[in-house]
Amino acid sequence: MLIAAVADTHGQTEAIIACLTLIKPDYLLFAGDFYRDGRTIANKLKLAATIVPGNCDPSSHHRPEQVVDLQKHRFLLIHGHQHGVKTSLQRLYYHARELEVAAVVFGHTHKPFCERVGDIWMINPGSPARPRLSDPASYALIEVDQENINPTIRRIGI
Repeated sequence: MLIAAVADTHGQTEAIIACLTLIKPDYLLFAGDFYRDGRTIANKLKLAATIVPGNCDPSSHHRPEQVVDLQKHRFLLIHGHQHGVKTSLQRLYYHARELEVAAVVFGHTHKPFCERVGDIWMINPGSPARPRLSDPASYALIEVDQENINPTIRRIGI
């Protein structure tokens, strides 16, 4: 299964839709800012999706985090501002451990990050529309099978 992880589109979905149209993922994890962009991407690509709001989304009835099981792996999907990810991943990591997930997909920083911390993959796809400083516009692809999770950060336009 090929999962696309996207966050922080802020109303600009054209580039990520163009990339994902070529790649043809099986599933979308959208980690907020803007919630409606996640719906737009999923609808245009006809993808099943899990979507959470971010700090720039108006208050809504949408759950701020979700745990989803994909290919026998548990993923936590969250924007990340709730756990102070701009300063440290420690609080988010311990929250993920409490939930017994194999991977966390988060956003908020607009900076791509993909590392295994202990036994948990911490995956921030960056932003396909508004990257920070010298970081490239990006998203993540996560290949999963029954035993493995293999995430990678992908640049847009390169």
